[in-house]
Amino acid sequence: MAQKTFGQISCEISHSALAAFNCASLIQPFCDHLTSSAVKFNGDDELFRCFFNSTTNGTCILRIAASSTAPAGQISDDSTCSDTLFAISGQCPKGGFGSLPGATMSYAINAIAGGCNMLIAPP
Repeated sequence: MAQKTFGQISCEISHSALAAFNCASLIQPFCDHLTSSAVKFNGDDELFRCFFNSTTNGTCILRIAASSTAPAGQISDDSTCSDTLFAISGQCPKGGFGSLPGATMSYAINAIAGGCNMLIAPP
């Protein structure tokens, strides 16, 4: 089994109740870090883009488990990483599904109680 490398960025933002706050400014630095570290994405990856509703502070987390190997269908370049994250986060927290650009993978978004989980898996 390929060794997993984990990367995570989080931020705390004040926002009003029921408003999904936006941590989009973290997407590009997150992708810069992962792609410059020679980390490859594959079909076993899990990607989480979470929103928390609060009247005070909430935490927005981008987290990915990426394989150190480079199988077919990987997402290994910076622009594809950021395009994918922006596209997926745009569908959260309402839920949805689709394909990842430049890779033979699909994703599903399950919106739950103010948060959402995304699972990237082979189609």
